[in-house]
Amino acid sequence: MKKLLWVSLALIVLVVLAGLGVFRGAWLPASEDGFQLVSVEDNSLFVSDPDIVSYNSTSQEITLTAQASQRLTQMGDELYRSVVAIRINGEEMCQGLFRTAYMSSIPPPSKISIFFPSDLTDDHALRLLYAQSEPSSNLQENYVKFIQYFDDANKLTQ
Repeated sequence: MKKLLWVSLALIVLVVLAGLGVFRGAWLPASEDGFQLVSVEDNSLFVSDPDIVSYNSTSQEITLTAQASQRLTQMGDELYRSVVAIRINGEEMCQGLFRTAYMSSIPPPSKISIFFPSDLTDDHALRLLYAQSEPSSNLQENYVKFIQYFDDANKLTQ
């Protein structure tokens, strides 16, 4: 009888530990490290470091993995309704909206348009475009931070 009690207790502990391992992501906040493209409304994650293949500083394109591109595509129209923030190591660089190439300009206070799929290359990329009303000093500051971050991550292309 004692042996059955110990075995039962051990199984309960294993089940609880396994459950904590599986569901810990739902209870712990997302890491603030690295690049993140998140919803301003609910902080849900659209794109992060593992989703990014490279950043082209000339065209302002972020090439995504096939899985990340597919995930964004599957969101359909919902993708284009969310105001998003771009963060690098927890610091918000700017806010913007996802758009397609045929959508009109972005409303304030959004600072950037995020074309997905990119209007320049293929379906596995998104392109960042700043609103014309954005002061050039802010553009340069964010641009330098993007270049430095992606260069440090060995994902910068020209």
